[in-house]
Amino acid sequence: MLLTWAGPLDLLGFIGDKLRYEDLFESSSEVPMTVGSMRVLELEELIRQKKLADRPKDRAMLELLEEALRHQLRDN
Repeated sequence: MLLTWAGPLDLLGFIGDKLRYEDLFESSSEVPMTVGSMRVLELEELIRQKKLADRPKDRAMLELLEEALRHQLRDN
């Protein structure tokens, strides 16, 4: 976990059932940053991975992530 001025940033080597960056590339998008850009998982894929993991910390985030997805879909 990396603490930034904008909040915590979680950088992972693997996610879910040992999925790598390359495995999830198609489910990510590039986000422009002040300096350069960064690829992040699409909300739909992040929600799917949280549900598959089914850990207490992942279940705790699902409601917030699903609400963010509803807002994203409504605004687009």
